[in-house]
Amino acid sequence: MARILVVDDDPDILRLMQFTLSNAKHTVVVAPDGPTALNAINKKKPDLIIVDIMMPQMTGYQFTQRVRAMPGLKNLPILVYSARFQPIDQETAINAGATDYMPKTVAPADIVLKVNELLADDAPAASAPGGITIGFFSLRGGVGVSTLAVNIAAVIGLSKKAPTVLADLHPLAGHAGLMLGLRPKKSLADLQHTSDSLTEEVLNAVLAPHPKTGVRLLASPLIRRAAPVVHNLEAIAKQIKSAYPFAIFDLPSVFSKDVLAIMPLLDKLVLVTAPDLPSLQSAAVARKTIAALDAPPKRVCLVFNGNTATPTLKRASMEKTLRTSLFAEIPFEPTLCKAIHSGQPLALSNPQAPFTTAIAQLAAKLLKE
Repeated sequence: MARILVVDDDPDILRLMQFTLSNAKHTVVVAPDGPTALNAINKKKPDLIIVDIMMPQMTGYQFTQRVRAMPGLKNLPILVYSARFQPIDQETAINAGATDYMPKTVAPADIVLKVNELLADDAPAASAPGGITIGFFSLRGGVGVSTLAVNIAAVIGLSKKAPTVLADLHPLAGHAGLMLGLRPKKSLADLQHTSDSLTEEVLNAVLAPHPKTGVRLLASPLIRRAAPVVHNLEAIAKQIKSAYPFAIFDLPSVFSKDVLAIMPLLDKLVLVTAPDLPSLQSAAVARKTIAALDAPPKRVCLVFNGNTATPTLKRASMEKTLRTSLFAEIPFEPTLCKAIHSGQPLALSNPQAPFTTAIAQLAAKLLKE
């Protein structure tokens, strides 16, 4: 998925990193010293660099400074990975221009998680005053819309370390709370009469925090109350957009009046499709409907979600039929159901999974483009 340059004079470390990161579906380039690594960068820019400190010819500090002086590499993620783990070592690495620092005592899974975080973080925050608002949608249920929304929210919340809201806007029995292992006492239904008095304080009182990622969940109601279930989704979406720098909307699979009213508020709309004919048909209808709106989302991103081990359609045939290129492809992940049952997003529970790598890359792409 990403091109990662690993710089270390220890061949055992190079083998370990190549094995670990390749299993996470990254392309790994190795270099035994700084000069060799600089030559590799000149040939092709990596997406991320992992570098040791103590090396011959050039220390990791010196190498990092040289990289930062190269054109266009001022913000390239550089992870210093060293056997030296005193506070002064970390401080010196950061001062030299490193993005982050990890000791060599950490487990391989932690390395992959950190790499995914840095790749997701290698994207500037939205410059719009209201932050960036991303909707996830499909006209066909069961293609993984909620799964992608929850995992993207988790990655953004963890990597950006900024207030992030995940709003499950399904009118009844949405699954975002279940996937995050949360059982909120309040839900979307508690905001149904607040169109004229919906303040940030009122909204915050309904959000449920997720302790591991910092994501704040606006949950879907689990029971239908006597009163109608929420008629002011547009007002709720506007308040979330204005109050939080990152907002993820898990939208119901219908072009209702409320859903159509929310779409113009979105900076990105992730239109999810799966490798089967009904999903392809639904995606085609959805694209035409969205394109015909008076005020469509700023950008529609078609994402291929491999939700089955036996797809009936290939990516190339779907792109040909829809006459557009896919924005991203998420591979099938056999352990996804287990993660859902455990109430922990797979992006957290299995950082080495190809699914997690693809989610981190999708998050970075959504925030950057």
